[in-house]
Amino acid sequence: MDYYEEGILIWLGVDVLIRQHTAGKRSLDDFCRLFFGGRSGPPAVVVYDQDDVVKAPDQVAPHDWRALFEARLASTAQRAPLGGIEGSGWRLAWGDSLTAYGRADEAAWEHTDLRFSLGLMLDKDGVITDVVPGSAAAQAGLAPGMKPIAAGGRRFSVERLREVLRAGKNGTEALELLAEDGDFIRAFRLDWHGGELHPVLVRDTAKPDLLSEILKPLTPRIAPEAAEGAGE
Repeated sequence: MDYYEEGILIWLGVDVLIRQHTAGKRSLDDFCRLFFGGRSGPPAVVVYDQDDVVKAPDQVAPHDWRALFEARLASTAQRAPLGGIEGSGWRLAWGDSLTAYGRADEAAWEHTDLRFSLGLMLDKDGVITDVVPGSAAAQAGLAPGMKPIAAGGRRFSVERLREVLRAGKNGTEALELLAEDGDFIRAFRLDWHGGELHPVLVRDTAKPDLLSEILKPLTPRIAPEAAEGAGE
């Protein structure tokens, strides 16, 4: 899943650069029309390579796109490519509760996402499905497939775990978790004192708000003859 989400960030950065280089006259939509557009007719398979991907945005807004794509695709970094977010007039911050989108995401996927605090994700049955390497959960020894049964000395529930997280913010005591590990019951101590954390975007008023412009619904382009027929 990470490469899908990072791919979105990469193309957001491309969109922002196109808008900046053309004073808002062009965008990623122009690249898509150029790159994916074709002649009318039956479906056809059209192959492309990296050179084609580099040339298309250059026709929309001249830039060293090859260097940008190579930096994004051929290198690794601890930090996500946030240039598109920061260049579009926003910045990443941290909140102590889920955003409306976060609540909708958890409801739709029936999971609990605590990757940015404890470093784990739970499914609808309370089973751990993901543990972030290097996180408090990973360092404590928790792993996918384990099922927490108690948090802070009380019977486990997602809400109780969140209560324990909030209560322990800025404290010194480790978060105690009991979990089923196959036929065994094991105790874990998570060295985390930052409460519950979730990503949130904050407006940077020093820059134009390009992100809101990018997220506006695209107005379809209707051919003149189609527009005339629609009014009949």
